[in-house]
Amino acid sequence: FAYRTAPVPETKWVILAEIWSGIAWWWIFWNAWHEHEHIT
Repeated sequence: FAYRTAPVPETKWVILAEIWSGIAWWWIFWNAWHEHEHIT
């Protein structure tokens, strides 16, 4: 029984979302490593 199930996203949007989230995490970790003064 499935009531109001979301449609399966297209593969291209899933890949694009993975790429953007990877870039975002890379940016966070890069700045945390190289500019740690902002955190402390």
